[in-house]
Amino acid sequence: MGKSAYERFIDARVRLQRLSDQRIFSAWVVTLDDQEIEISSNEPIPLSPGQRFLFQIQGPDEDAYVLANNTAASRFEVTSSIQLRPASQKHRKALDALKATLAYDGKDCDVLVADGSAGGIGVLSWEELKKGSTVEILIQLQPLQARFTCEVRHCRPEPQSIGAYRIGLVFQNPDQSTSEAWRNLLYPAA
Repeated sequence: MGKSAYERFIDARVRLQRLSDQRIFSAWVVTLDDQEIEISSNEPIPLSPGQRFLFQIQGPDEDAYVLANNTAASRFEVTSSIQLRPASQKHRKALDALKATLAYDGKDCDVLVADGSAGGIGVLSWEELKKGSTVEILIQLQPLQARFTCEVRHCRPEPQSIGAYRIGLVFQNPDQSTSEAWRNLLYPAA
């Protein structure tokens, strides 16, 4: 199978809204083409075959909007054309268990990087952090070795791992070369 015209949306964050009750869920795109969408999620989504959803998929420069019907646990049949619009938020991309070091209050702890965007990073940690606090995160992955100063935007219990926390960090004035290296890690040149 050749490359999908929507390859840039693979591993992107998706918000899906069930039209019958307007409930909104979050997930990640596994595959996307004109006929089918496959997703994965951190939390179980209550799905039944035939339910109709509106998908908003956050891309690097534009968002994709499409209607789809649930056909299996994480698969959806596309029922409308895929419409592209200017991005409404910063694109978040899932990252496969990238390890990093978080420094705060004179302590260091290991964290797993779950996702990233041009302006921030989402991590899983065994330490609870206060919203609004300032931390540093050190990422050492060739070719990127960078330290970012960040503000904690949110910290909430991770439902799939007892004792773990999902933490959203926003970069605070990173230097241009570090920002560029981070973007290249997220969006490698094709």
